[in-house]
Amino acid sequence: MKKIKHLSLFLLFSLLSGIANGQVFTDYWYGSVADAGIGGSGTAVSSGIWSPDVNPAGLADREQPGFAVDYSQPFSQTFTKNTRAVLAAALPKSLGSVALSGYAGQMSYSGNNLSSEIRVGLSHAFYLQKDLRSSLALGYNINFLQMDYGSQSAGQTGDGSDGVSLGSGATWGLDVGMKASLRSRAWAGFFLKNVNDPALGSSGTSQSIPSKLEIGIGYQPYYGMTTSWSIEKIMGRDEFQIHAGLEYYVLEWLVLRTGLSHEPSQLALGAGIHTDWGHVDYALITHPVLPLTHMFSLHFQMKQQDR
Repeated sequence: MKKIKHLSLFLLFSLLSGIANGQVFTDYWYGSVADAGIGGSGTAVSSGIWSPDVNPAGLADREQPGFAVDYSQPFSQTFTKNTRAVLAAALPKSLGSVALSGYAGQMSYSGNNLSSEIRVGLSHAFYLQKDLRSSLALGYNINFLQMDYGSQSAGQTGDGSDGVSLGSGATWGLDVGMKASLRSRAWAGFFLKNVNDPALGSSGTSQSIPSKLEIGIGYQPYYGMTTSWSIEKIMGRDEFQIHAGLEYYVLEWLVLRTGLSHEPSQLALGAGIHTDWGHVDYALITHPVLPLTHMFSLHFQMKQQDR
C-alpha cells in the first residue's frame, strides 16, 4: 500500500510540476479525440464540430447542427478529469458557422479540490474564398477563462482546517486560425492561441497565459487515407513539438487512426464509428513515464441539409 501511495504522490507531483512550469491554464496538445488519435497533428486537416479546439477555421466546413461531448482522465489518474462539450450550427448563406463550447477540468486529492478550470468559448468561421479547386477559411475563438486554486491550502495540520485561501482568477482570450485547401486533397493551416496575451490574477501577482502557434499540412494520397503533420511552439520559448498522423477509412463508417508526437515521445492510436446521426470516437495515448490516457467522445448531429 505504501508503494501505491508513493506512486500516486509521484504522479500527482509530476502533473502539478508540468502544469506549473508550462502555463497557468492547462492546455493539452490534443484538441479532440479524433485529433488525439492522429497524434495531435490535425491543425490543417481538422473540420467539423471539434474544430474550435484544433483550428477554428475548420468550423467553416460545418453544414448541419450538432452537439458533442468528450471525457478523459489524463494518464488514467482518478485525481484529475476533463470534460468538454460543444454545440455548433451553420449560419444562413455565406456567413459561415458558429459554435459554443465549454471545458471543465478538475484536480483533487484525498477529497480536497486542488484546482479547477473552466473555459467557455464562442467560435465563428467562414470562407474568405471557395471554388471547385481551392478554398481559404478564417476562424476565431473568444474564450472566457476562469481558474480556482481550491478553497484553501492544507495548512500546518495538513487537513485544510487552518489553511489559507489560494484565490482564483478570470480573464478572456482570443484565438485565430486559418486553413487553405487545394482540390480537397492538400491542406495547410495555422492556429494561434491567446493572441491577446491574457493573464490571470491582479496586477501585482498576475501570471500570463502563454500564446501558442501551431502550423500544419495535410495530404490525401488517395480517397479514404489522410496524412497530416504539424509543429507546435509556445511563443517565447525555444522548445517545440512535432506531430504526425495517419487516418484511414477501412469502411465507409469505420475509421482507424495512428500518430506520433515528439517532446515528449508519445504514440497514439484511435478509432471512430461515423454514421448519419453522429460519431463515436476513441483514442489511446502513451507516455514514456506515465500510464496510458484513454479518451472518448460522442457526437450527435442532424442529417445534412442543403445550405
